[in-house]
Amino acid sequence: MSRAENAREVRRPRCPLPLSLPLAAAAGYLLYASFPALGLWWCYPLGVAALTLSLLGRGNLLAALNGLVAGGTFFGLLIGWAGTYTGSVLPWLALTLSQAVFFAGYAVASALLLRRRGLNRFTPFALALLWTGCEYLRANYPYGGFPWGSAGFSQADSPLAAAAPYIGMAGFALLLALLGNLLASALARRSAPPLLLAIALALAASYAPQLPVEKATLRVVAIQGNIPEESNGFGLYHGQFLDNHVDTTRRWLRQAKPAPDMNTLVVWPENASDIDLDASPRAHAKVQAVVDEVGSPVLVGVPHYVQNDRYRYNELQYWLPGRGAVDVYRKQKPVPFGEYVPDRAFFEKISALIEQVGTDMLPGKKPAHFTSARPDVGALICFEIAYESLVQQSVLSGAQVIVVPTNNGSFGRSDQSVQQLAMSRIFARIAHRSFVHASTVGESGVYGPDGRELGRLGHYRSGWIDTTVPLSQVITPAVQAGSYPYLVSLGGAGLVLLYALTGRAGRSGRKNREDT
Repeated sequence: MSRAENAREVRRPRCPLPLSLPLAAAAGYLLYASFPALGLWWCYPLGVAALTLSLLGRGNLLAALNGLVAGGTFFGLLIGWAGTYTGSVLPWLALTLSQAVFFAGYAVASALLLRRRGLNRFTPFALALLWTGCEYLRANYPYGGFPWGSAGFSQADSPLAAAAPYIGMAGFALLLALLGNLLASALARRSAPPLLLAIALALAASYAPQLPVEKATLRVVAIQGNIPEESNGFGLYHGQFLDNHVDTTRRWLRQAKPAPDMNTLVVWPENASDIDLDASPRAHAKVQAVVDEVGSPVLVGVPHYVQNDRYRYNELQYWLPGRGAVDVYRKQKPVPFGEYVPDRAFFEKISALIEQVGTDMLPGKKPAHFTSARPDVGALICFEIAYESLVQQSVLSGAQVIVVPTNNGSFGRSDQSVQQLAMSRIFARIAHRSFVHASTVGESGVYGPDGRELGRLGHYRSGWIDTTVPLSQVITPAVQAGSYPYLVSLGGAGLVLLYALTGRAGRSGRKNREDT
């Protein structure tokens, strides 16, 4: 080995071993803190930086442990609501560990790169590609993935959100990971240029040119019927959701000024009717009566059972006065283990909790768009708001405004609802569309194409948001790009691994006996 190579090895920064795991745990907490309800968006790159610093000088085993600690801390705090529905910690624990495994994989790949190539000028960009590729895999696999916790969802209130129409979710992951790793490089190398580059990138994103808001508008009314807080979604009489939303709609109608017309869209949440309207003439007539009173289109969330109630669809029906339901959107991405059980025979042997999901939800096949609506309306039901591909599908199908009906009744006052609301807000900017986020129990919100909040309704309040939203037909670069940015990042991550594997192990790489 040449003297120059040896000198470069000696200068390779290392994280002291006793600080490594605490720093990884701090990384997980900082990532969590960037999301609602804390909403400290600037903590996300700090969390990335802390994780990278904890990996300096680590071998594969300790790197994997660091990743598990960081990912476990992050998701353990972020999805603390996951066991509320079942009353057991097992769903929360299983989901947390499954996501922490992806962090462990990222940490091993990153530590390999750092050992073999050092923390050079190229490394922050390479690590950002690894982070983005890992996020893509986590958001899509297994069983459709779990996009909750994706980097972009932490930036709804950030000045960086100005760049949303141009960079999309993949761009947020790449940008935030790059900012974090540039900061880590500046700290570890005691070098100013990486920090200056990070500042320049953040400023460029914050001052990205804004797309124009078009003049066409639509009056939207999000109805939040509410249920008793102490019920937590259980112990209600059959039809209480429906009755509450009918009653709240009539209360709004008595106060509505001006009176609604066909340029008004009333949005009921997911499961606003807890009765299959096709199976109950009485409930069907109740909905038709209130739609006729409103005199404008009403979107109604309803379950629809098939095959002798063995299966069900989660539907959003488009009702018109005097005509009934003329169009329907069925949820395309049911939640695995929450709304259906994949490989049921196998998992029933593992946990009796599987029996709580007695009726499997079937996926819909129709795009997230109502072809009968004028103006064109897109729809994403509940957890579907986490999937950028469905937002893109809705916009490319012609949607000028997007509704997000959701039922948060089983999660109490946890952060679940505000985390979900932040997804609608950031996607409003990515897609340059107004978003109408209607919840059964809160929180509900309406956002313009520029991300501006036009109305909000808090937890456990019976009420409505009555406002006018801009319509838009702009197709943003982020929507046009589809999944290609993520796929390019995934390919780049593969090249980074190849680059790492072909490098020569540095001094820290030969000391694995100490660090593994």
